[in-house]
Amino acid sequence: MSQKERVRKLATRLDRSPEAILARLARMGHGRYRSPEDMLPPEVVEQVCAAVRAEGGGRAGRPVPPAPEAGEGPAHRGKGSRPPGAAEGLAPEFQVRPEQWASRFSDAPFAKVLEGYLAARPTPAGGPAAPAPPASGGPPPPSVPPPQATEAALRDSLGAALVARRRAEEALEAVEAELARHRSALAEARARLGALEAGLAERVQAAVADAHARAEEAEREGDDLRARLESLQEAREQEGRVRARAEEQIKDAEARFYEAEARAAAARAREKAALARAEGGTSAEARVPARPKGLAEVLGERGLRDHDEVRAAMDALLIDARIETTMDALAVTDPQGFARALRQKTALTCGVCPAPSGRTAIEVSDPSRCEICGGSATRKAARDFVDACRRGRLQRLVVVGGSPAYFAELQQVIGGQLDARFVDGTVRTDRQRAKQQVEGSDLTLVWGATLLDHAVSTLYSSLGDPRVVLVAHRGIGGMLRRATRAVEARSGREEDSTI
Repeated sequence: MSQKERVRKLATRLDRSPEAILARLARMGHGRYRSPEDMLPPEVVEQVCAAVRAEGGGRAGRPVPPAPEAGEGPAHRGKGSRPPGAAEGLAPEFQVRPEQWASRFSDAPFAKVLEGYLAARPTPAGGPAAPAPPASGGPPPPSVPPPQATEAALRDSLGAALVARRRAEEALEAVEAELARHRSALAEARARLGALEAGLAERVQAAVADAHARAEEAEREGDDLRARLESLQEAREQEGRVRARAEEQIKDAEARFYEAEARAAAARAREKAALARAEGGTSAEARVPARPKGLAEVLGERGLRDHDEVRAAMDALLIDARIETTMDALAVTDPQGFARALRQKTALTCGVCPAPSGRTAIEVSDPSRCEICGGSATRKAARDFVDACRRGRLQRLVVVGGSPAYFAELQQVIGGQLDARFVDGTVRTDRQRAKQQVEGSDLTLVWGATLLDHAVSTLYSSLGDPRVVLVAHRGIGGMLRRATRAVEARSGREEDSTI
């Protein structure tokens, strides 16, 4: 066969339904043929025919009835009679002798039906004799249907059963073909679902990576904003310190001005007295005024003897109602000595900073007038850090990181109270040099969030030395506060040493 053939025509030629042929094609791996109108190539047609022939003897095509045996031709049959197996309504494959059915259909149900059929066939000539009639007076023999009628009925029922079986097989093949198509569609759907899941996973991973990148960028922006805010705060504190120094200078200038004015007045008085004596006037009356009495002498004349009595008298004179009158009445014979004594015995504080040892703290309303911190949080943090280092007996300090401007300001607020050395965090060094610097110090501060390379900070932090403290804060005040907590934790004053 050298031409293509449609599925529908092949099914007709092989006495099969188009659905059964399509199901067989699907089982043979030719699933692309899905319509009865599809054209099959010659090699596929040969494969289908071979499979149908291998399935059963005469089912690969329409069987040809065998030639009638001797004695069974038309001359030996009555008019209107038909050969065995030629019952009306039977399929062509059943138009053979009953003895040949077993070779065409060899399954258990058919064998059972065939056995009953052969048992009910009429006995051929020369066979066993019919049973004798019963004795007179006995019951009549049971009525037996004619053999030919029984054979025709059995043949018809057997043919109908086999036709039903063939149709069931064809329906099963159609169902199998439909199941194969559904399995193919399910495989395609699973493949598409896998592709969609892979694409969705990639999109989710990309979205997560984008969110992490945005979060890191926002964190960097937040660090920059915090650094700018701290810079502004430091600038404001610097402005306050400059203003405080200017006010102190103004006050010193005013004090010097008043002192010079007093000296000028005394000189004018002495000059007038000298002119009076030179003019020859009443020299007796033109005397130099007597030295004014001191405060202790005046209080002694009042009868006050010990310090408690003098303190009580001064408290009475310096109450709010009389303070201006008392201040105007008092005269200071040695203004410079009195000012020096005030500086040695008193200290103006903001109420938070303690006064130095041996000096009395006088709390002022304006924190910028504080002689300890000048109203600056950085100076207060520096004082607390220096005090903590002194309590922990830490004198040698190494600071790694920061900028030259930070170094200068830190050296200013520490005020030479500690032996501080600074290491540029942008210059590469080696592990041996870093170890020597740490061993030569009492405390090494690795100042993060500043000009500090990661490789340089790793050299110090990887040493595992307890004298190395990592401080991740850009501002000077915040860095000193965290360093103070670390020093106190090292000294045993705090349990938590996390900065």
